[in-house]
Amino acid sequence: VVPDAFDVCIDGNCASVLSVYTLKGKQKDLFECMIDYAISPIGEIKVRAVLNKVIDEKIDLPRFGMTVELPKEFTQVEYYGRGSQENLPDFLAQSPIGIYKSTVHEMHEPYIYPQDNGEHCNVKWLDVSDNAGHSLRVYAEECFAFNIHDYTPENLYKAKHQEDIVF
Repeated sequence: VVPDAFDVCIDGNCASVLSVYTLKGKQKDLFECMIDYAISPIGEIKVRAVLNKVIDEKIDLPRFGMTVELPKEFTQVEYYGRGSQENLPDFLAQSPIGIYKSTVHEMHEPYIYPQDNGEHCNVKWLDVSDNAGHSLRVYAEECFAFNIHDYTPENLYKAKHQEDIVF
């Protein structure tokens, strides 16, 4: 998706990148999405994503979020949120909040028909690392949900059977 507006600002040692997108459906503008990245000199990136509806019609948006692709060596997962099994916003009672450790591969839920899976809700922080000690850490002021896989969303959506998913 090509942004409607894009701005880069460098202020001292910090940089910020702002992208604004219009999400369309059936030739109508439905939502305006603003993503603001603030990058510190030590490599911390603060991301703020805002979605605003621009049409008065009732619209169900099944998902709003971001996708990040990491090197395949990033296989270790630790997080503070609901676990240890998959949980969804409307079904949380069986998933206590705590600190959980797993691997990316173990977080896959092998449904008969391939579909989104492995979501974890009410997460405050997430750490994905490799065996050499490199990691990506995500902290949030508000709780977020995540899922993590060793295949791409496109690969999952194209799969008709579990055997079609390329790990």
